[in-house]
Amino acid sequence: VFQVTFYTFAFALLSLTIWMAAGKKFSLLARLSARQWFWLLVLSVFSFLYNFLYSLSLSLTNPVTASSINYLFPVFITLLAVPINRERMTLGKGISVLLGFAGMVLIVTNGDFSSLKIDSIPGVLLALTASLCWALFSTLGKIAEVDIVASNFVYAGVAFVASTVLMLVNSSLALPTPMAGFSMAWNGVMNFCVSYYLWFRILHTAKASFAASMSFITPFATLLFIALLLHEPITLANIAGLVIIVGGVAVQNLKCFQPKEKRN
Repeated sequence: VFQVTFYTFAFALLSLTIWMAAGKKFSLLARLSARQWFWLLVLSVFSFLYNFLYSLSLSLTNPVTASSINYLFPVFITLLAVPINRERMTLGKGISVLLGFAGMVLIVTNGDFSSLKIDSIPGVLLALTASLCWALFSTLGKIAEVDIVASNFVYAGVAFVASTVLMLVNSSLALPTPMAGFSMAWNGVMNFCVSYYLWFRILHTAKASFAASMSFITPFATLLFIALLLHEPITLANIAGLVIIVGGVAVQNLKCFQPKEKRN
């Protein structure tokens, strides 16, 4: 875990450094106020904890259970968006989140709910804490008044420093195999850089609760790539899960679940 997080954040920081240089954004960091730096550092802690704790949970419990618990973050985002982002909780949002979570579990388990088992209490608690950290990171990050790329650069920088310290204390530096190196580079660039950028672009243009509901679709997108690249079949349970998720997102837009003043 310590080696993986170190290399992942190293590749993330390298790619964001190139992005910052190409966009001539380093000057933005010099213009940040003390308050903005404080909030970026707080958000950096939540971001790092999410990635690190989720990685630890995967090493302690089975991936299906860890993944399902991790996907409680849309529930946490919807709840936290009420006090943090001043969004109104509605019946439609509640139903949407419940349907989204149900559809996600159906996709992850492929309809075999026996694969959901608690074989490690620490692993479950780590996944749950990671999910809460991501929800706090998302809802607080939504109101951050800093350029997205510059913010991600700070997040990656703090994560790299933290992962370096943890690796040196608990392990030692070892060169990965070419395949492992490629996997960690891909994860660092696509998951941390590209996904973070797109996620906050969505959060800045839509309500946090809507973005949270849409995120339930990501397990199906993963399955789609697996089917295309590895020729794994997409089952009826996967399709049923996607239909439930899309239905949950649609529920939020039904007029009968909208506040009266918005309907008018």
